[in-house]
Amino acid sequence: MIKLIIVALVAAFATSCEPGAKDQPGNSTAAKDTVASQEIKPSDTGYADVNGLKMYYEVYGSGKPLVLLHGSYMTIPMWGPIIPLLAKDRKVIAVEMQGHGRTRDIPREFTYEGMADVVWGVLEQLKIDSANVLGDSMGGSRA
Repeated sequence: MIKLIIVALVAAFATSCEPGAKDQPGNSTAAKDTVASQEIKPSDTGYADVNGLKMYYEVYGSGKPLVLLHGSYMTIPMWGPIIPLLAKDRKVIAVEMQGHGRTRDIPREFTYEGMADVVWGVLEQLKIDSANVLGDSMGGSRA
C-alpha cells in the first residue's frame, strides 16, 4: 500500500513538471494587464510627526481611503503587488510602523493601542477623517 502511494505521488509530481501548451511562448493565459506588470508611483510620501515618532507613509490613487498596515518585520514593499489594483479606485495610504523600514524606533512602550493611535495621527495629518483598514498579521491586530 505504501509503495502504491509513493508511486502515485511520484507520477503526479512528474506529470505536473511536464511542459504543456500553457508554457509555450505566445500561449500565456495570464492577462496582459496583470497587477505584477503595472508600475505605480506614490502621489505623496513623507513623515508624519505623531507623539514623537516620525512615521513614514506613502499615498497612492484617489477615492475612499484605505490604510494598509504591514505585519511584523515587513515594510510597504510587501504590498507592492496589490497596491496598483487597490489604487484604481481607492486612496491607498501605506505606512511603516515604528522600528520598521524608514520609520525609526523610539524609546516608548510598544502596544497595539499605541500603534493604532499613531496610525490615526497620520490620518489626521493627511486630513482624512475616516478610512477602511487592511492589515496583515500584526497589522490586522492594529486594524
